Amino acid sequence: MPEPVPKITVLMTVFNGGSYLVEAVDSILQQTMSDLELIVVDDCSTDSTEAVLADYMQRDDRVRVIRNTENLGPYPSANKGLQYARAPLIARLDGDDIAQPDMLQRQFDFLNAHPDCLIVGGGYRSIEADGSPRYTRHNAMDFNTCAFVARIRMPMIHCFCFRARMPDGTPVRYDENLPIAGDYGLAAALASSGLGASLSGILIQYRMHATNITSTKLDRQRHFAHAIASAAIGRHYPANITDDLAALLDVFYRREEATTARFRQALCGLDNAIAYDLGKGGNPAIKERAAGILAEAFAKALPLQFVCRAPHHLLPLAKRFARLRNILSQRSI
Repeated sequence: MPEPVPKITVLMTVFNGGSYLVEAVDSILQQTMSDLELIVVDDCSTDSTEAVLADYMQRDDRVRVIRNTENLGPYPSANKGLQYARAPLIARLDGDDIAQPDMLQRQFDFLNAHPDCLIVGGGYRSIEADGSPRYTRHNAMDFNTCAFVARIRMPMIHCFCFRARMPDGTPVRYDENLPIAGDYGLAAALASSGLGASLSGILIQYRMHATNITSTKLDRQRHFAHAIASAAIGRHYPANITDDLAALLDVFYRREEATTARFRQALCGLDNAIAYDLGKGGNPAIKERAAGILAEAFAKALPLQFVCRAPHHLLPLAKRFARLRNILSQRSI
């Protein structure tokens, strides 16, 4: 008799993650949704990781471990794990993060209720290496807002849940040509191929420590993210908008300095992109996100330019800031 297929596969890749692995694995095995399998790909760890995972496999038959014979890196390792995944939905969690108890149930329920949606994420609570709190980021986005943001930057933290196959039946895989920012590459591809969204509320505790890619390889991460965003806007927008948005991406990803000329070009591209997507009326949520992106790129270097030339972005920016500070309620989807 064939083994029952779980409702959801949780995929984790780990390299020398023994310090935080127990908290990460426990947070999955103690989920309110118990009909799951946890696939952990051990990328040739040399610390306690192998022993920790062996103990879990003995205690819980939902845990499956794949140990690489050579160090492949996070995205080839993830693709290897995806080959063994049995569920129609794949949830990701890094081996140093902690899932909220209802993370899987919330993601499962949303994707079940929205069959055209390919990927769903959520907010997070940033914590220090020792688990002490840093800040909270709510990240609710409807389908249109998620698609817009994904064309410019990573739309959600890497705790998203996605369908194992594209609408045409093609298995979903990470782009192994991206040694860094492959999570953004996957999120952008899924958001452009179908629908993507981000739930209100917190899904994980996201741990910051000295060996995070964001901490150790930020310049390379920006390089590959810039390439992903450039390709995404080039596929979606006409050439005149793409050319202007290139100035925004160059400054946003710290490839070029913020200048008045680049600001004018970026502002024109951003405003035209909003109008192209949604008409001149726009969308309040998209306007908030757009204002935040523009401010992140230019406001510190050119505050007077921002105030004088982009006054229509000031109120959306204030609302975005208030939402980040939890002063305004988060939109649900």
